Amino acid sequence: MVASNVPEAIARAFADKGTISGPELCRLLPMDADTLRRHCEAGNISYVRLGHGHRRSFTLAAISRFLAERTVTESPPDPKPRRVGARQPAPGWEGGDLKALRESLRAERLQRRAGEQR
Repeated sequence: MVASNVPEAIARAFADKGTISGPELCRLLPMDADTLRRHCEAGNISYVRLGHGHRRSFTLAAISRFLAERTVTESPPDPKPRRVGARQPAPGWEGGDLKALRESLRAERLQRRAGEQR
């Protein structure tokens, strides 16, 4: 009984044994040993301890469940398109000469400052 989501190499590794070691699983997936350890600690993949409890061993069912939960699926399209660069134009500017707009805004600012100083 081989799960459909298990790669053939992993299925062959379970042909004559019930569990495989962490380093062997890392070679077959491929996955770094630290990443596998973090998945174990987070509870993402179940394991059994063999021997004196220092080594993790993994069953085919646990690996199959882990791979099924980690299968990448396409996300649906964003229902609301993002508005990039949708800024409101400056008051009094209907499109035209930016230099003239800048000068008029500067003149208004200077006029306000002159009125505040009086």
